[in-house]
Amino acid sequence: MLSRSAHRLLFLFFSALVAFALPLNEVGVSVGLIGLVVNWAFEWRYRKFFHSFQGARPLLFFLGIYCLVIVGLIFTADFSWALHDLRIKLPLLLVPIVFFSSDRLQEKELHLILLALIAGVFVGSVASMLVFWQVIPIELTSSRSISLFISHIRFALLICMAVAALVYLMRERYRTLPTILKVLGGLLVVWFVMFTFILQSITGMVIMVLLFTGFMVGRIRAISNPMYRLWAYSFFGAVILIGASMITKTISSYYTVEIVDPAIDTYTTANGRAYSKGLSSQERENGHYVDLFVCEEELEREWNRRGNLRYNEVGKDGFLVQYALKRFLTSKGLQKDSIGVWSLSKDEVCAIEKGVANVLDMSPFSIKGKIYRLVREVDLYNRGVDVGGASLAQRFVYWKLAAQIFSENWLVGVGTGDVKEAYKQKYIENPSLLEPKFQLRAHNQYITMFVTYGIFGGVFFLIALFYPIIALRAWKEPLVLAFAIILMLSMLNEDTLETHIGVSFAAFFYSVLFFGWLRQSKSLSKNVTDASR
Repeated sequence: MLSRSAHRLLFLFFSALVAFALPLNEVGVSVGLIGLVVNWAFEWRYRKFFHSFQGARPLLFFLGIYCLVIVGLIFTADFSWALHDLRIKLPLLLVPIVFFSSDRLQEKELHLILLALIAGVFVGSVASMLVFWQVIPIELTSSRSISLFISHIRFALLICMAVAALVYLMRERYRTLPTILKVLGGLLVVWFVMFTFILQSITGMVIMVLLFTGFMVGRIRAISNPMYRLWAYSFFGAVILIGASMITKTISSYYTVEIVDPAIDTYTTANGRAYSKGLSSQERENGHYVDLFVCEEELEREWNRRGNLRYNEVGKDGFLVQYALKRFLTSKGLQKDSIGVWSLSKDEVCAIEKGVANVLDMSPFSIKGKIYRLVREVDLYNRGVDVGGASLAQRFVYWKLAAQIFSENWLVGVGTGDVKEAYKQKYIENPSLLEPKFQLRAHNQYITMFVTYGIFGGVFFLIALFYPIIALRAWKEPLVLAFAIILMLSMLNEDTLETHIGVSFAAFFYSVLFFGWLRQSKSLSKNVTDASR
């Protein structure tokens, strides 16, 4: 039998492995989690663990999330998917128990885990930038393509967590850190923030802005001189206004459209050919109508001379070359004729052949282009146009179907494992909504829980998720509060608990921070101490 110190070293090793592997490798995460549980099982003190349950409400409430999954089996019809759900969410049951029944994490131990996360995120971000710089020759179709190891959305969450961890560590060790480490830490924060915007996960960008805002407000409030504090608030407010102005201007540019000349039907190309008559749709790019000034004859002939893909071809991602060409020319304010085609640069021709349909998207990392695409998606959805492939607008469809499913199963939900089948039936009933490859689930964890477990299960999930935050007064500890914000906001835009990396991130850091380190509740501290004797 291993000594207690050996078990503790293994506990810390596997914890650090999970933190390091989260941004890099699912297998590494699995090995780390299994190692934690096996090490805990072989440590003899686990037998006394059950004595510590009395009064441990935050833990019991959180474990209730997994119990909810088990109870949901009563109403399920698809047991194969239900068992998959039970397996995926197993970290929500086991990891909190391991951390709660182990000795409380000391500051140095917590720092080790956080440094492992920071190291993993740094390695992942460097690898991604090597793709961005084409040192690793992988074709970039969008900003998400540079996330090599895990979903770009989950990666963005981990980057936000790494930034929060870095700021926390620098704050805790600021007086003792050498100057060089302070500089490196600051540069690393800047690197992570910039990389988040390069990655262009809207969830990550929003969370990063909120974390930065909270940090700045906290720092400004700490300024003792009222005059300096006022100046700081004014400067920070100006920065926010500039950002808001950029967003507003981008939105306005979409809805501000050109005035159509009543005599437009008399216009001809430079070669004397007539343009197509009238507007067949209201589609527009950068304030210009796509269907105006189109000469199909010249457009097809000249494009076939310039491009490698034929005018009537379908690109490898399923887009029509002619459609992308028309939209791109429109976005530049060019007429869709021979002159327009030959006004394109070689890089622009290559971009069109990759499906780029707006000059703002020439760089897949353009923030302005990202905002514009989101505005366009909302507009297309409101006009009843097919929104397949539009990440934001698709979610409106998912949520609309979720509302229909919930209204039919509001009391107890569809049951564990049956959400996929419930959505499948709705897509069969509404075949025109999205193409099969875009027919996914809610992409909102809160909605998914209400659909799966009904009104009572959904409310219980919210209570179980938020109760430890309230009971342990997590808002008093900036690092814990930052994690809570990251986790809760991620669930608005993603089914965070439905993927291996997502649920592992949630279960692991919830356990580390709430049940392994925070433990401000007397009942928690007392019972864990008793169990360790």
